[in-house]
Amino acid sequence: MKTSEHILISGGTGFIGQHLIPVLLQQGHQVTVWGRDLAKILAEFGDTVTAVSDLANIKRPVNTIINLAGANIGTSRWSDANKQRFIASRVQTTQALLAWAEQQTAPPQRLINGSAIGYYGIDISKQWQQVCDETSPSQTVFMSQLCSLWEQAADEFARIGTEVVKLRLGVVLGQGGGVLAAMMKPIQYLKVGKVGSGRQPLVWVHIDDVVAVVLWLLQQQRWHSDVYNVVAPQITSQGDFVNSACQVLHSSAPLRLPASIMRLMMGEQSDLVLNGQKVAPKNLLEHGYVFQYPELNAALQDLLHSRKPVCSKRGVVSGS
Repeated sequence: MKTSEHILISGGTGFIGQHLIPVLLQQGHQVTVWGRDLAKILAEFGDTVTAVSDLANIKRPVNTIINLAGANIGTSRWSDANKQRFIASRVQTTQALLAWAEQQTAPPQRLINGSAIGYYGIDISKQWQQVCDETSPSQTVFMSQLCSLWEQAADEFARIGTEVVKLRLGVVLGQGGGVLAAMMKPIQYLKVGKVGSGRQPLVWVHIDDVVAVVLWLLQQQRWHSDVYNVVAPQITSQGDFVNSACQVLHSSAPLRLPASIMRLMMGEQSDLVLNGQKVAPKNLLEHGYVFQYPELNAALQDLLHSRKPVCSKRGVVSGS
């Protein structure tokens, strides 16, 4: 779709939404942001978007829904109660969007639904030899179940004729939020580099590529797949990240954090750092998407040595 659209976004004040929405506005799209905190939406975007806390207040047809809502799984310990909260924040939001869409005379034509490479679970053997693509199966571990339930809720949109695509995101690296600052602090200030063996996969993507993939999908007349792994094509490890960061910063981080300490601190949640799977963006590459940042060194050079344009309630202002 190459014309201007009315796009409904859930989770718009999150890290990805803060980068995506100003670009959508620049391209002439009309954006409605749905969230519980109207003040937060207005503080972030001002009157450049339509802010709603009740889907019933949307008064004109929506062409595309971009569903990014979901409680952050990295900031709270994975207690049983928090696991249920993580699931509910994703599944119930998606179900609410579906219930609203079912009541529309003209339902949205498309849904771009957030997900994560956690869908593929972890490498139980810790050999990290296999590379997952979009056909690889899910597992019974929590990360995998969380993504599977979210994607199943999104797939229900097909019942009303809405085309669905799921984006399985890697670790999104960008300025102005997200995880990059937290990843850099131990390297810069504590000189702690490798965590555990350092061999565990780090599957990442530059925020500019996340935004560009969404724009690329909006421009397609027909989607060629219902799942895309939004990850850089370069296969890297946690140790590779440390080495690249130190190279970019002309620094060193010789200390190592043992896996046992990480597991004691984080419990099951430590799998986010100590384990994982190698993941490839097979469908994006086969269908013609060209990555802006395919390699980690270039991505970190951009993010650590430059000031990117930042979002404001007027759209985008240039960094200086």
